[in-house]
Amino acid sequence: MSVVAVYGSLLKGLHNHSFLEESTFIKNDTVEGFDMYALSSFPGIIEGYGKVKVELWEVNESTLNSLDGLEGHPRHYKRTNVITESGEEVMIYVYQYKVDQRAKVLDGDWYKFYQENYNERS
Repeated sequence: MSVVAVYGSLLKGLHNHSFLEESTFIKNDTVEGFDMYALSSFPGIIEGYGKVKVELWEVNESTLNSLDGLEGHPRHYKRTNVITESGEEVMIYVYQYKVDQRAKVLDGDWYKFYQENYNERS
């Protein structure tokens, strides 16, 4: 089993959360050292100076493989090991392209940004 930090469309209530249906929610947490950008109806994070709000999920190998496919690992998003603010060692998907002209999600809270800008109701 592996622990993955999710911050975008995989969050509870959003459109790709079904990928985690066989996984176990651990807790909400924060990851420092990344800036979040809106790429469309999903975000990307790159190394930076901000904080990103995440959900931690324990996933099996099959789910991890499915997440790798969804995220285009390692070409589009690269699965990277990080330490959360609470000290958990987890994996997170980091965007691999430039974010020029993209809106920065200043507070690192994709769920809030998504609700305000895309109006999806869970």
